[in-house]
Amino acid sequence: MGMCVYILIGTWRWFFLVRIWRVACVSFVRKQHAGWMAPEVLRGEKFDETSDLYSFGVVLWEMLTLEQPWKEVDPIQLPGIVGFQGRRLRLPSVAPPGCPLDYISLIADCWHHHPQRRPKMREVVSRLTSMCQAAEAHGHADSSLV
Repeated sequence: MGMCVYILIGTWRWFFLVRIWRVACVSFVRKQHAGWMAPEVLRGEKFDETSDLYSFGVVLWEMLTLEQPWKEVDPIQLPGIVGFQGRRLRLPSVAPPGCPLDYISLIADCWHHHPQRRPKMREVVSRLTSMCQAAEAHGHADSSLV
């Protein structure tokens, strides 16, 4: 069944109209928020909480770069670029001052090509907590992670 929800209301005509409305809504959402969507979602495949971890990685990237994801790309092109070509947002090779290198590794892990290899949210929280504790221990209480 994938991403579509089938609602049968009385007649097949209503079924058809509801189905068209649902497809139109999904298409609208894909165009408006494609920069945060996991590749499997952009390809229209089955998705689960691992797709949310990909999106969370995009939010972490936004906090790191203070940029909008894929701002230079037409949203219509993102399913091809991210979903089929496997491209990801550019990560800095060196962490900015005050940012642990582990933060960049965490983002990359959230964007793993194989959804089942992405970390679970419990692990993400644990890793972020460790980064905050390390920043506090080194006297970086004003760190952006704290």
